[in-house]
Amino acid sequence: MTENLPVLKTSEYPVLSEDQETIREIIATNIGDDVAMSPMDLAKIKLPTGGGKNWEIPGAASAPTFDAIVAMQQKVRAFWPGEFAGNTPPQCASVDGVTGEGDPGGACAACPHSDFKGGCPPKVRLFLLLPESILPTMLVLPVTSVRTWRRHMVDVSNMRKLFYAVVTRFGLEPAKNPDGVPYSIATFSVAGMVSPEELPRVREYAKALLPLRGVKPTVDEMAGEGVEL
Repeated sequence: MTENLPVLKTSEYPVLSEDQETIREIIATNIGDDVAMSPMDLAKIKLPTGGGKNWEIPGAASAPTFDAIVAMQQKVRAFWPGEFAGNTPPQCASVDGVTGEGDPGGACAACPHSDFKGGCPPKVRLFLLLPESILPTMLVLPVTSVRTWRRHMVDVSNMRKLFYAVVTRFGLEPAKNPDGVPYSIATFSVAGMVSPEELPRVREYAKALLPLRGVKPTVDEMAGEGVEL
């Protein structure tokens, strides 16, 4: 199943080809190592609104597809009563999509707010390694795209591969809700493979991102395409 897939060109991903000590020095000198990095510091890709057909990619032209290595994925939830308000912290949030901290807190599956109409649907943070970048770019999948991501994870699992061992191609599919409001669904496919020689470096990179998982979602992350299904 994977024999005909291309192996990524390491030169396109400097974090895999350049000296790791040099990369750490660049980050420490330019950003500082006295304050822990947060997801809020990262460049972000968002799904286009209103059924848009192109991704807006930081530092690149908009395009219907793009390729990236998913270095880390994280299920998240966050609940604000009423309308989103500025930088107000969520009343309740979950950094694993399973257990909420705050009010009401507890098991997300049993919470009355845990679906779209309740105001706290599941979302997925993806930390992407893009060509030519050394820091990850973040994409937060809204509930309308979580199902297609899960299907992609099933496909990758059937290939007997880890999600960060493949190059994922991100696309867009138009859709409409029952009221005829257009929106876009993210699509995913395997565009290539990480070589066995480079996989340990991707794994090391992913481990370095683990502290980002402890940061609760913000309004900016969670106020994505709010299309009622």
